[in-house]
Amino acid sequence: MIRRNWRVLPVAAIASLLLAACGGDDPSGEPFTGDGLERALDAVREEAGEDASLLLVQITDRGAEFQLLGERARGLIYTGETLQETEIVAAGGLSEAAFPLSQVDPEAVPALIEAAEEQAGEEIDPVAITLERSTLDGELRWTLNAQGGVAVSAGPDGSEPVPAVDAPQQP
Repeated sequence: MIRRNWRVLPVAAIASLLLAACGGDDPSGEPFTGDGLERALDAVREEAGEDASLLLVQITDRGAEFQLLGERARGLIYTGETLQETEIVAAGGLSEAAFPLSQVDPEAVPALIEAAEEQAGEEIDPVAITLERSTLDGELRWTLNAQGGVAVSAGPDGSEPVPAVDAPQQP
């Protein structure tokens, strides 16, 4: 069973709905690639700065969502060539969950997909890839969820992938 950061989960659910509402698939056709994430990161760096503080990064077939913590919490959604700002509702006390934009490694995406395909024994269809800090141990981890119940968790650079059921659990 995958447990989520419950303080961020309501925010993630709302932002995921907003991401779906932004319309259309990623025009690049590559939301689940290192290059696709790099383009999204470039757009966020331009808008929020290299030292932006993040609460969550989530990649879906619609694009990439970034939840930023600054003077106020806000969301940035990248859908191919556009970056759209969204309002998010965030609970207080989230600063311990934040991590710098510089820790988002685009090469983790292909490493996660490769680990998930190895686990599944076949090509997988990713549903979401999420980077967030664990509330249990404070570690920053990626989690990939794919159709068919495949789930893999790995470090911020995509290293040490494990089935998500074996990953450090959150309360």
